[in-house]
Amino acid sequence: YQSRNKEGKLEKNNLMNRVYVQVPYINVIKQYKELDEFSELELAIYIFANGITDDIMKLKEAKVIGIMKDKMERFNQNDELRLAAYNRELNIYAHEMELEESYQNGKAEGKKEGREEGILLEKKNLTLQLFKSKFPNEDDNFLSNLEAKDYDMIFKMLLEEQSLEKIKDVIKRSI
Repeated sequence: YQSRNKEGKLEKNNLMNRVYVQVPYINVIKQYKELDEFSELELAIYIFANGITDDIMKLKEAKVIGIMKDKMERFNQNDELRLAAYNRELNIYAHEMELEESYQNGKAEGKKEGREEGILLEKKNLTLQLFKSKFPNEDDNFLSNLEAKDYDMIFKMLLEEQSLEKIKDVIKRSI
């Protein structure tokens, strides 16, 4: 990474350091190192990723731990902050539940539409098969894009062996 200014030019003598951390990998580091072997930066990242756990509370000499413990104590003593955090958690939970409900409703609606499309497609296919068996040399394009009730009516007419003109006449009236 090279630090650049607003114009996109390379900065010289930059006093700022940037550290990019992939937070989940701190748990991988923990598999190889004990918490008391962590640097201050690693401890801060671990706390950020996992919160203040019992293992963290046992560490006493780390500056980061002392700061975090003080902040936690001040937070726990301030009723307004606790109430705000509680309300925030409630809002997040309510939003997640709304999303889940919306997802479930969409899923049910999609299944219903899929069933209806499947039924329509099946009625269309059966009607076309019967039409082709009764009138093998006729064009069946006029049977496309009809509703399910129309396919039912045409299927019934085909079973009753009604004429092609009568079937076309019924389709023209229904459209």
